[in-house]
Amino acid sequence: MLVWVKFIALATAGYIGIAIFNRLVGGDTISVFDAMKTALKPLPLTVMIVANVTLAGAVYFGFLATNSAVPVMLSLGVLVTFVYSVLTLGVAVTLAKLLGVALIIAGIYLLR
Repeated sequence: MLVWVKFIALATAGYIGIAIFNRLVGGDTISVFDAMKTALKPLPLTVMIVANVTLAGAVYFGFLATNSAVPVMLSLGVLVTFVYSVLTLGVAVTLAKLLGVALIIAGIYLLR
């Protein structure tokens, strides 16, 4: 059970880190080259490296918990980014979106 807690915590932290990286990089860029220059600044690069390390740790604990760790982790990523976008970006919550979240949670439970 503790392995699942570590898996979910690290995956959530990793996906939040990727979302923060996207907010840091995607601001006022006009071209692809501007986005690349922004991504190579110290703060966004550090956030992305830490997020990837936490995702790697999540994969490790995920494979200790289940053989289907990657699909579960991708599903967690969808859930985390949905909640993140609702809380920070003010995205509207509709019945269809809630039904999709319920289906993802059911799929995670069935893969368990």
